[in-house]
Amino acid sequence: MTKLVSSDHKGASILVAQLVTCGLKHAVISPGSRNAPLTIAFDSHPDITTHVVIDERSAAHFALGLSLESGIPAAVVCTSGTASLNHGPAIAEAFHHRIPLISISADRPTSVIEKGHGQSVFQTGVFSKNCKHSILIDELELSDEAIIVETKKAFDIASSGTSVHINVPFEEPLYSKSEKGELHLIDGSRRITCDFDIPDELIGSDAKVLVLGGSLPFYRDCTGLVLSVPGICEKFCGISGDAVIHSGDMFLAKNDGCWPDNLIPDFVITIGTPTLSKALRNKLIELKPKHYHVSSSGKGWDTWGGLVKTIECDPKAWLFEFEKRNDINVEYSASWSKVEKHANIDGVSWSDALAFGIILNNLPLNTKVHLSNSTSARYIQLIEHPKLLRIHCNRGVSGIDGCTSTAVGDAIESDGLVILVSGDVAFLYDINGLASVEEIPSNFKAIVINNGGGEIFRWLNGPDEVGLVDKYFETRPRTKVKSAAEYCGLGYFCASDLNGTKAALSQLIASDNPAVLEIMTDPITSTEVYKTILRR
Repeated sequence: MTKLVSSDHKGASILVAQLVTCGLKHAVISPGSRNAPLTIAFDSHPDITTHVVIDERSAAHFALGLSLESGIPAAVVCTSGTASLNHGPAIAEAFHHRIPLISISADRPTSVIEKGHGQSVFQTGVFSKNCKHSILIDELELSDEAIIVETKKAFDIASSGTSVHINVPFEEPLYSKSEKGELHLIDGSRRITCDFDIPDELIGSDAKVLVLGGSLPFYRDCTGLVLSVPGICEKFCGISGDAVIHSGDMFLAKNDGCWPDNLIPDFVITIGTPTLSKALRNKLIELKPKHYHVSSSGKGWDTWGGLVKTIECDPKAWLFEFEKRNDINVEYSASWSKVEKHANIDGVSWSDALAFGIILNNLPLNTKVHLSNSTSARYIQLIEHPKLLRIHCNRGVSGIDGCTSTAVGDAIESDGLVILVSGDVAFLYDINGLASVEEIPSNFKAIVINNGGGEIFRWLNGPDEVGLVDKYFETRPRTKVKSAAEYCGLGYFCASDLNGTKAALSQLIASDNPAVLEIMTDPITSTEVYKTILRR
């Protein structure tokens, strides 16, 4: 039984009180008028930490970052109209990456929608299949008890590792407070299911089993898990082992695009997001091994049409149990242990690959490394580095929007160093993740590898052949990284060669304030080096 002074709108005061009772700790708020009742309610509650981020798209990714380590949903709050639509990219990322997130949008009264009132769009259910659960909490229609029940349900669903959207219409006036009566709030209940079902066909000594690991959020990652079975496990999941490699692209490139017969699996166990290697996906579509997916949500990816079953269990817990029960195929595992794990970058020209090697091998242990998508996510699979680095990339929908904002949100909740490694296009695309944030913690640092645009389009067949790579695909940004850093109030360092990068990286790490290191590389040289080291 709780008594509180809060907004006089019960759609805000009861909603917030119940979210806190369920376990909510953080609310990210974007300024607006229609969401004033929600702002008042969150600010009034002593058990909530509020954060202000002006840009709604950045705010939603910031909230995503707050949830990464704990697995407890953070709430992101916005006003009515198109503001709510800006939560869309983060909601989709949370849904497909299995990260808890609660989007709360204020709305105009239901009775005035589509009647010419300002800042009104169709908000309820707007995210459709990219959101696990969507509800309308209309305080004019619902009782106190109904608001409590609906709010608890939304929180519990988000806690399972997904996104939910709560749309709340408010009548004016919006800014008044009042003392509420006793509320019969309900404790949250995080459903934990772990099915240790391990099919017999996976554990026989003749079974050729391959683990395929994609990205997992930090609260689910497999850091420290050493497998004896073979695996192609991207570094976003934290798995290692003598027979574990990390880059599907390098594996196929070194075999001229073929999958050696002695390495073809009978069974593939997948965890996390789908592999980032398109070539590997296409090869599995061709081979069609039997496929088991392990996911805490019970939702799987039938990427190549071979899915037998999705096992609902925490991936790390299930793999530990699988390792204990498994009668390993020694010959198959030994064959995979001979496959090269990392690219040889010795003696290569100054390039993106060499810059990544310097960065990853000169960071303090236990650093969290966030990556933008595109080339950064791929280079990190190639470069050998200390295993204690924890690595995240927004691989749910693999967009460049929100990579910076997510890293800043995670840094708020982290005690140690959080490093974002980004390309110049991705960094400037999400510059509001720095410019519109009220607080940038001192443990946040960004490294921008400036190769003059979207280098990945030089890797692909097509853009260069049609003669449009410079104008439409690589798109060299007009804004300078240094100017952007100064605009956001960040320290700035720059390097353009090996020794300069080592020195500037040391200065960046030692800085007492959030700062940016820009590393200059040549895109054509970097592309040539990338293609060379894949085949070395």
